[in-house]
Amino acid sequence: MEITLFEEKDLLACTNTFMEVFNQEPWNDEWTKETAKNYLEDFTRTPGFKGIVAFNEEKMIGFLFGTLKHWWSGDEFFINEMCVVADKQNSGIGTMMM
Repeated sequence: MEITLFEEKDLLACTNTFMEVFNQEPWNDEWTKETAKNYLEDFTRTPGFKGIVAFNEEKMIGFLFGTLKHWWSGDEFFINEMCVVADKQNSGIGTMMM
């Protein structure tokens, strides 16, 4: 497994992973490729955006999108979206991305 910083080229894989995770139980959302891509792309345009992606060989297995904010006592990081594919959940991937 490889965990790296998000690059623009990862957006399609993030979109597919997001739909795979949230269009099934327990959420049963109805994301399309277009709506999911637009939703995630909005985060990438936010000032302070930081993304982390996790790949197992060539397959994306999770990602984390957030925003770095400045605070009087130091920087803070707010997680906006995070997901891990169902068959890899509860295996520590989310913790490693954080």
